[in-house]
Amino acid sequence: MPNSAAQIVEEKGWLLNLEGLCLDDRFEVTRRIGCGSYAEIYVAQNTAPRTDEPKIVVVKALNLLLHGALEADLERTLIENIALEAQAMGSFDHDHIARLFGCGSALDGDGKQFYYLVLEYLPGGSLAQFCRAQPLSYEQTLDYTKQICAALSHAHALSVLHRDIKPSNIMLSANRRTAKVLDFGTARLLHAAGSITKVGTDLYAAPEHFSLHHTTKDDLTPSADVYAVAKTVYFLLCGESPSSFKQQQISSLPAHVNGNQRAAHLLRVLKKATSVRPANRQQSVQEFYDDLCGSSEETVCSSRQWDGAASTQSRVQSRIVVEIVEKPVRDYWAETKNIGSVSAGYAARLTVLIARCLKALWKWIHPILCKAGHTLTQVSRWLWTHLSAISTETLLRVAAAITILTVLLVASLSIIKWWHAHSSTETQKQEVNKSVGIGEAIANTDINLRSKASGKSNLIGLVEKNSRVRILSSSADQNWCEIEVIQHGRAKEKPSSADRGWVNRVNLTFN
Repeated sequence: MPNSAAQIVEEKGWLLNLEGLCLDDRFEVTRRIGCGSYAEIYVAQNTAPRTDEPKIVVVKALNLLLHGALEADLERTLIENIALEAQAMGSFDHDHIARLFGCGSALDGDGKQFYYLVLEYLPGGSLAQFCRAQPLSYEQTLDYTKQICAALSHAHALSVLHRDIKPSNIMLSANRRTAKVLDFGTARLLHAAGSITKVGTDLYAAPEHFSLHHTTKDDLTPSADVYAVAKTVYFLLCGESPSSFKQQQISSLPAHVNGNQRAAHLLRVLKKATSVRPANRQQSVQEFYDDLCGSSEETVCSSRQWDGAASTQSRVQSRIVVEIVEKPVRDYWAETKNIGSVSAGYAARLTVLIARCLKALWKWIHPILCKAGHTLTQVSRWLWTHLSAISTETLLRVAAAITILTVLLVASLSIIKWWHAHSSTETQKQEVNKSVGIGEAIANTDINLRSKASGKSNLIGLVEKNSRVRILSSSADQNWCEIEVIQHGRAKEKPSSADRGWVNRVNLTFN
């Protein structure tokens, strides 16, 4: 968003107030770094990083009020898109797809609801920014294309089509050697039912996403992403957007690229990849990359990567295909990790209802306050006259007494609350101990002694039939008891075996 437009939005109070907010109890928002059509981008500190997590992350916040009130259909679509993006990115595990660390919905500092994704921070900027100054060499382009195609191959293996590949959706690491794909907000599942909506940027998205005729699920294939990758390659090598071929096949290259000895081969590959008919393109990003480098370079995905993707495809499809596409939006957020207990639609309706009630209450009470204004003024003057006659020392003593009484009252309530909670806990412990027979018991058969309260845990000893045991504790479900053998029913078969461990309660007879 241009600076002037951002200033207008900020002046109207439409921007979110997230600075200082802590999301998921560990992502502390520090500052805003960008503002798009319906999303704001913030940098945040990861105050409690988990394994392999960075200390700095990015928060993508969906702001439904960024451009004023929205139509219901558009609002629902935006919520569905960010929910689908969270589901899809949470299923990926690839070096060239930006990582997702959390997601959910919350209220900003001004009480406005928003939806957010916590993503990997890539300080190198986008490919669009990197290549704006000058185009890349053929070797650099091949390297970035290899990484992009590797990411898309992984997504396609999991039946996810990106549909909005472009240079600004490819982010770079700090050293600008690693490229990562992000923004799966308009992704769809391959061969999903229903018509294809018009998505993506018209300079890069395949024409079937912008056609005026009705398209079907058969038009949704990986070749759509192949088309977008080809237009992206054109931008990287030529240093200019493919605006001359908007929704058309690439038919020529700029003069400064035509001088390259690989120009003819490059044009042939891009021309095929951007064919208006999907069937005439390369049918996978792997095939496109092989054509681009003349099949002489290493393949995009190793056999290990492909096998891993194939082995998880059916498992992930059952979670993505059904849950993302077919379920209503409130279930998207309920089933997405770190999402919160209140659904998006319910929270929004509740906020509107509360606002209407407060407005109605103010309309009712405002006339009463106006009528009582004169009386309140007289009362306040009377109080001021009499309080002024009291010395400052007396007022300080009264204030100190009230403060001390308040502190004592709060302390007393806290002690009473603690005592009740402590008594309740002890009572519960006694009831549980009584129910499982805390004390002593007799083994009514030979029992395997285990290291944990589970039939799958390690065997550490044997409790012989008729052995007398002392009950030490019980499991949460009361099905297992931790015991100590105090008298064996017969001589131990293995002297080194343990005398303390966990047994199933059904094999004990309590005294």
